[in-house]
Amino acid sequence: MSFFFFDPPGCVFIRIRKAGSTSVIRGLFGDKSNARRESSDGTWYPEFDGRFVFAFVRNPFSRMISCLQMFRGYKTRTLEEQRFKESLTLDRLMDVIEDEKLPIGGDGYMAKLRLHAVPMTHPFYCIDRAEYIGRFERFEQDYREVARLLGIRVWSVPHERKSAPMDYRPWFSAAQRRRAERLLAADLDRFGYRFE
Repeated sequence: MSFFFFDPPGCVFIRIRKAGSTSVIRGLFGDKSNARRESSDGTWYPEFDGRFVFAFVRNPFSRMISCLQMFRGYKTRTLEEQRFKESLTLDRLMDVIEDEKLPIGGDGYMAKLRLHAVPMTHPFYCIDRAEYIGRFERFEQDYREVARLLGIRVWSVPHERKSAPMDYRPWFSAAQRRRAERLLAADLDRFGYRFE
Protein backbone atom coordinates (compact mmCIF):
# COMPACT_ATOMS: atom_id res chain seq x y z
CA MET A 1 0.00 0.00 0.00
CA SER A 2 1.19 3.50 -0.68
CA PHE A 3 -1.30 5.68 1.18
CA PHE A 4 -2.71 4.95 4.61
CA PHE A 5 -5.49 6.98 6.19
CA PHE A 6 -5.40 6.58 9.97
CA ASP A 7 -8.31 8.01 11.94
CA PRO A 8 -7.68 8.68 14.74
CA PRO A 9 -5.51 10.72 14.57
CA GLY A 10 -6.81 11.84 11.17
CA CYS A 11 -3.72 11.70 8.98
CA VAL A 12 -2.48 10.22 5.73
CA PHE A 13 0.91 8.54 5.57
CA ILE A 14 2.55 8.38 2.15
CA ARG A 15 4.50 5.15 2.35
CA ILE A 16 7.68 5.46 0.35
CA ARG A 17 9.49 2.14 0.36
CA LYS A 18 13.00 1.79 1.78
CA ALA A 19 12.67 4.95 3.91
CA GLY A 20 11.63 3.55 7.30
CA SER A 21 7.95 3.16 6.50
CA THR A 22 7.48 -0.11 8.41
CA SER A 23 8.84 1.52 11.56
CA VAL A 24 6.52 4.49 11.13
CA ILE A 25 3.41 2.36 10.63
CA ARG A 26 4.08 -0.07 13.46
CA GLY A 27 5.44 2.52 15.86
CA LEU A 28 2.78 5.20 15.47
CA PHE A 29 -0.28 3.20 14.44
CA GLY A 30 0.33 -0.38 15.58
CA ASP A 31 -0.18 -2.02 12.22
CA LYS A 32 -1.34 -1.17 8.73
CA SER A 33 -4.54 -3.10 9.43
CA ASN A 34 -5.52 -0.19 11.70
CA ALA A 35 -5.83 2.13 8.70
CA ARG A 36 -9.34 3.30 7.94
CA ARG A 37 -8.53 3.27 4.23
CA GLU A 38 -5.58 2.23 2.09
CA SER A 39 -4.60 2.88 -1.48
CA SER A 40 -2.25 0.51 -3.24
CA ASP A 41 -2.48 1.78 -6.80
CA GLY A 42 -1.55 5.45 -6.44
CA THR A 43 -5.19 6.59 -6.18
CA TRP A 44 -5.66 9.64 -3.98
CA TYR A 45 -9.13 9.40 -2.45
CA PRO A 46 -11.19 12.54 -1.69
CA GLU A 47 -11.39 11.59 1.99
CA PHE A 48 -7.62 12.10 2.20
CA ASP A 49 -8.03 15.81 1.43
CA GLY A 50 -7.82 18.18 4.37
CA ARG A 51 -5.90 15.66 6.49
CA PHE A 52 -2.38 16.03 7.80
CA VAL A 53 -0.22 14.28 5.19
CA PHE A 54 3.34 13.19 5.83
CA ALA A 55 6.08 11.00 4.39
CA PHE A 56 9.67 9.97 4.97
CA VAL A 57 12.35 10.14 2.27
CA ARG A 58 15.91 8.85 1.97
CA ASN A 59 19.05 9.64 0.04
CA PRO A 60 18.00 8.23 -3.35
CA PHE A 61 21.38 6.59 -4.05
CA SER A 62 21.32 4.81 -0.70
CA ARG A 63 17.69 3.86 -1.29
CA MET A 64 18.58 2.39 -4.69
CA ILE A 65 21.30 0.17 -3.24
CA SER A 66 19.06 -0.89 -0.36
CA CYS A 67 16.44 -1.89 -2.92
CA LEU A 68 19.02 -3.81 -4.95
CA GLN A 69 20.17 -5.73 -1.88
CA MET A 70 16.62 -6.49 -0.79
CA PHE A 71 15.50 -7.82 -4.15
CA ARG A 72 18.56 -9.99 -4.64
CA GLY A 73 17.08 -12.06 -1.82
CA TYR A 74 13.37 -11.45 -2.45
CA LYS A 75 10.99 -14.33 -3.04
CA THR A 76 9.98 -15.22 -6.57
CA ARG A 77 7.08 -17.27 -7.87
CA THR A 78 8.10 -18.15 -11.40
CA LEU A 79 11.20 -19.41 -13.14
CA GLU A 80 11.33 -16.20 -15.17
CA GLU A 81 11.31 -14.10 -12.00
CA GLN A 82 13.99 -16.32 -10.45
CA ARG A 83 16.22 -15.92 -13.49
CA PHE A 84 15.80 -12.16 -13.41
CA LYS A 85 16.61 -12.08 -9.70
CA GLU A 86 19.76 -14.15 -10.21
CA SER A 87 20.99 -11.66 -12.79
CA LEU A 88 19.89 -8.51 -10.92
CA THR A 89 22.56 -5.83 -11.13
CA LEU A 90 22.48 -2.10 -10.56
CA ASP A 91 22.14 -1.55 -14.32
CA ARG A 92 19.20 -3.95 -14.52
CA LEU A 93 17.56 -2.21 -11.57
CA MET A 94 17.86 1.10 -13.41
CA ASP A 95 16.35 -0.59 -16.49
CA VAL A 96 13.34 -1.50 -14.33
CA ILE A 97 12.98 2.10 -13.13
CA GLU A 98 12.99 3.32 -16.73
CA ASP A 99 10.56 0.69 -18.06
CA GLU A 100 7.21 2.47 -18.05
CA LYS A 101 5.50 -0.71 -19.30
CA LEU A 102 6.11 -2.41 -15.96
CA PRO A 103 3.42 -1.87 -13.34
CA ILE A 104 4.18 -0.22 -10.01
CA GLY A 105 3.02 -2.37 -7.12
CA GLY A 106 0.66 -5.30 -7.20
CA ASP A 107 1.62 -8.94 -7.40
CA GLY A 108 4.78 -10.28 -8.88
CA TYR A 109 8.46 -9.74 -8.38
CA MET A 110 8.88 -7.10 -11.12
CA ALA A 111 5.94 -4.97 -9.97
CA LYS A 112 7.18 -5.02 -6.38
CA LEU A 113 10.72 -4.26 -7.49
CA ARG A 114 9.55 -1.25 -9.47
CA LEU A 115 7.43 -0.04 -6.53
CA HIS A 116 10.51 -0.04 -4.30
CA ALA A 117 12.80 1.48 -6.92
CA VAL A 118 10.94 4.32 -8.67
CA PRO A 119 11.96 7.81 -7.59
CA MET A 120 10.22 9.24 -4.55
CA THR A 121 8.94 12.11 -6.71
CA HIS A 122 7.27 9.72 -9.15
CA PRO A 123 3.59 10.74 -9.57
CA PHE A 124 2.59 7.40 -8.03
CA TYR A 125 3.63 8.66 -4.59
CA CYS A 126 1.90 12.10 -4.71
CA ILE A 127 4.74 13.49 -2.56
CA ASP A 128 3.70 17.07 -3.32
CA ARG A 129 0.68 16.52 -1.07
CA ALA A 130 2.89 15.97 1.99
CA GLU A 131 2.87 18.78 4.54
CA TYR A 132 5.72 17.24 6.47
CA ILE A 133 8.59 15.24 5.00
CA GLY A 134 10.86 13.44 7.43
CA ARG A 135 14.31 12.15 6.58
CA PHE A 136 15.53 8.60 6.99
CA GLU A 137 18.95 10.01 7.88
CA ARG A 138 17.53 11.75 10.96
CA PHE A 139 14.79 9.23 11.56
CA GLU A 140 14.51 9.43 15.35
CA GLN A 141 14.27 13.22 15.42
CA ASP A 142 11.72 13.42 12.60
CA TYR A 143 9.70 10.46 13.88
CA ARG A 144 9.33 12.24 17.22
CA GLU A 145 8.29 15.43 15.43
CA VAL A 146 5.57 13.58 13.50
CA ALA A 147 4.34 12.04 16.75
CA ARG A 148 4.23 15.50 18.34
CA LEU A 149 2.30 16.94 15.40
CA LEU A 150 -0.19 14.06 15.63
CA GLY A 151 -0.51 14.28 19.42
CA ILE A 152 0.87 10.77 19.89
CA ARG A 153 3.07 10.17 22.92
CA VAL A 154 6.14 8.06 22.21
CA TRP A 155 8.70 6.67 24.62
CA SER A 156 10.96 4.93 22.16
CA VAL A 157 11.51 4.99 18.43
CA PRO A 158 11.19 1.66 16.64
CA HIS A 159 13.68 0.54 14.04
CA GLU A 160 12.03 -2.32 12.14
CA ARG A 161 14.21 -4.19 9.65
CA LYS A 162 17.15 -1.98 10.50
CA SER A 163 20.43 -2.88 8.89
CA ALA A 164 23.91 -1.58 9.43
CA PRO A 165 24.71 1.73 7.72
CA MET A 166 26.40 1.20 4.40
CA ASP A 167 28.37 3.31 1.98
CA TYR A 168 26.51 3.34 -1.32
CA ARG A 169 29.30 5.07 -3.27
CA PRO A 170 31.43 1.98 -4.07
CA TRP A 171 28.41 0.36 -5.72
CA PHE A 172 28.41 2.91 -8.57
CA SER A 173 30.83 3.16 -11.45
CA ALA A 174 31.24 6.62 -12.96
CA ALA A 175 28.81 5.72 -15.76
CA GLN A 176 26.27 4.26 -13.34
CA ARG A 177 26.49 7.35 -11.17
CA ARG A 178 25.74 9.58 -14.18
CA ARG A 179 22.81 7.38 -15.15
CA ALA A 180 21.47 7.32 -11.59
CA GLU A 181 21.81 11.10 -11.29
CA ARG A 182 19.73 11.44 -14.45
CA LEU A 183 17.08 8.99 -13.22
CA LEU A 184 16.95 10.54 -9.76
CA ALA A 185 17.25 14.19 -10.84
CA ALA A 186 13.80 15.17 -9.53
CA ASP A 187 14.48 13.54 -6.15
CA LEU A 188 17.86 15.22 -5.88
CA ASP A 189 16.40 18.61 -6.74
CA ARG A 190 13.29 18.29 -4.56
CA PHE A 191 14.99 16.96 -1.42
CA GLY A 192 18.49 18.41 -1.74
CA TYR A 193 20.38 15.13 -1.70
CA ARG A 194 23.55 14.50 -3.68
CA PHE A 195 26.13 11.82 -4.27
CA GLU A 196 28.60 12.41 -1.44
